[in-house]
Amino acid sequence: MYAGGNFGAAGGKISLHVARAVLGDAPGHNQLVGTLSSGGDMDFSYIGYPASRYALDRTFNLSPQVNWIGQETNTMTISGVLLFTNSPVPGTNNFWRIRSVP
Repeated sequence: MYAGGNFGAAGGKISLHVARAVLGDAPGHNQLVGTLSSGGDMDFSYIGYPASRYALDRTFNLSPQVNWIGQETNTMTISGVLLFTNSPVPGTNNFWRIRSVP
């Protein structure tokens, strides 16, 4: 999971706008890496299972009754790597997740 917003540190390390939590599965699968591009977009690379469908969701608040909003849905490539790009909403926290869809 990635979180973006206005904070100065995450996990005891300096991180002005992006924090990452690694939530693992089997080695080599269910891995999400995000980078903030020079243009301000979040570029995500997700390692999953080939031919499976995955959705990128975003929310602005992790309080109970989280309202995840679907951003994009794609079918995993045969290589098992899927790319998503999403523009964070400035001035607020942005949280993203990847989920498997039918």
